[in-house]
Amino acid sequence: MTRLASYTMRTAGEALARVSVVQPNPELRTDERSELRFVSIRYPAAGRLTYPALGFYAVSFRNGGAQVHEEGWRTGLQPVAARTMWVQTVNRIVEYAWDSAHEAWAMCIEQAEVERAASERELLNPQRIEILSRTGTDLVAQRLVEALTAQARLGSHPAQQLACSALRKAMATHLLSSYGAFAARKRRSSTKALSPYALKRAIAYLEDNVARECRLEELADHVGVSSFVIEEQFRRAAGASPARYLLRARVERAKSLLAYAPGGVAQVAQLLGFYDVAAFRKLFRRFTGVTPEDFALLHGRSPDFVRSGDGTPS
Repeated sequence: MTRLASYTMRTAGEALARVSVVQPNPELRTDERSELRFVSIRYPAAGRLTYPALGFYAVSFRNGGAQVHEEGWRTGLQPVAARTMWVQTVNRIVEYAWDSAHEAWAMCIEQAEVERAASERELLNPQRIEILSRTGTDLVAQRLVEALTAQARLGSHPAQQLACSALRKAMATHLLSSYGAFAARKRRSSTKALSPYALKRAIAYLEDNVARECRLEELADHVGVSSFVIEEQFRRAAGASPARYLLRARVERAKSLLAYAPGGVAQVAQLLGFYDVAAFRKLFRRFTGVTPEDFALLHGRSPDFVRSGDGTPS
C-alpha cells in the first residue's frame, strides 16, 4: 500500500484535498460540510483510490458495495456490503475499490469527542481509549449518520450546531460502547454524591439563567464536574433532572411575574425566554393545571392584562 503522506490528515477537507492532488479523478465528487464534520462522496462507475491516514474516526454508510483494505487491520481487500457501516479508525492508510457507481456518507468524530464521552462517564484513562475498525450491520450508527445527512441537506439554520453536536456526542458514546478495545470501567469516585456546595451552585446557576436554555455541559462546567455526574446526581439530590428543574423554576418565576409584574401575559412570556405565547401557556398549564390567564385573574389582575397574552410578543 502506498503511503500518501508522512503525516496524518486532521480534517476531512484536508484528506479529500490530498486525494484529489495525488490521485485526481474528475468524476469523483465530494461535498464536505466542515461545520457539520460530515462528508458525502459520489463514486463513478468503477475505480480504486487510496485515502490518507485520518486524525479522526470516520463512520460511513453507503448505498452500494465496495472493498476496503485498511493498513494494519487485515490483509487484502475486505468486502463492505451495501447498507452496512464501516468504522475507520485513526492513523491508517486505506485502499477503497468499487465496481459500480454509488454514494457514501461519513460522520467525522474527533478523538477528543470520544475521550470526552469516556470522561463524562467517569471511565478510567479516557486518553487511552482505542476504537477498532469494523464493518457490518449497525442500525444505531446508520440512523445517526442518516440524521446528520438530513441536517446537511437542510442547509444552515439556528439550531443546527446544537443538533449536530448532539448527534456527534451520541455517535462518540456509541463508538465507545460498541467498538472500544478495552472494557469500560468506572472510577470508584463516580458514585460519590454531589456535595451540598456543588448542588447549591448548580441550583443558583439554573435560577439565574431561568430565561434561557441552559445546556447540561454548561451547567457541569460551572459546577466543576462532568455532565454525566451532574445529570445523575443532581436528579438524586434535587428530585428532578436539571432540565426539569429549570422548567419548574421558569414556572415559579412566571407565577411571581403574573401576579405582580406590569405589561401583560405576552411580556411575561418574553421575559422568560418564550417567543411563542402558546408554548408558554402549554408549559404553565402542565405544571400548574391552569392557564397563565386564569392564574393572573385569580390573583386580581385586570382583563386588559390577560388579553395582552393573545398573539406573539414582539
